[in-house]
Amino acid sequence: MADETGRAGRVLVVDDTEASRYAVSRHLRHAGYSVAEAATGQQAIAWIEESRPDVVVLDVLLPDISGFEVARRLRADERFSRLPILHLSASFTDPESLAAGLDSGADGYLTHPVEPVVLLASIRSLLRARAAEAEVVSAGEAWRATFQAITDGVCVVDAQARVSRWNEAFASLVGSSGIAGRVLSDLVPGLHARPEPPFLIGPDGLPPLATELALDGRWVRVTAQGMSEGEGPHRHAVCVLTDVTKQRSA
Repeated sequence: MADETGRAGRVLVVDDTEASRYAVSRHLRHAGYSVAEAATGQQAIAWIEESRPDVVVLDVLLPDISGFEVARRLRADERFSRLPILHLSASFTDPESLAAGLDSGADGYLTHPVEPVVLLASIRSLLRARAAEAEVVSAGEAWRATFQAITDGVCVVDAQARVSRWNEAFASLVGSSGIAGRVLSDLVPGLHARPEPPFLIGPDGLPPLATELALDGRWVRVTAQGMSEGEGPHRHAVCVLTDVTKQRSA
């Protein structure tokens, strides 16, 4: 089965029982996956570090270290913290083992004997979740790059008008390195907190909409807009500061 890049998804099957390993690998290969095999936990970790599979099908009872420990080690490594792990065990089939496997970092837990259709559906589900997560991470990185590239000073404040995020242009305008958690009015005199969105008012007692304020010998145009997370009420506001000193001088 091809992933979002068009190549066959790579699955590592880890099981010290050759017959079980063969059966699982055969089903996966028949479905179009590229499959590698390992018989011990240490072999699995070494192969993962070298080849970076898309999914790991991991037995719990291994001859050196348990599958639970393998999962914990992978989750503790930033490189593999989001690697999909599916436990598949014939020995540990009780609810306590299932809970322990999920708590150790696995994304799913199946027990032998498992129907091939269930195994393949589980693999597809993990790959879909991984692809969705990758899209979210990519979108977040693109947002951060865009946020920093904006030449206006931009910050996000909470309901108490405390600054939680800001870009480099904002830090340059307010001339302070100790920004996190500070009330915006401490950084931009003339602004004041209020309990309703956008949680800021200007000197005229109105929400700042292109309000011009003096700031350390310069003039900045301030605009604030409340924003919500999901469908709930506004809980944050974005504030934009534009240096208009040259325009006022002209």
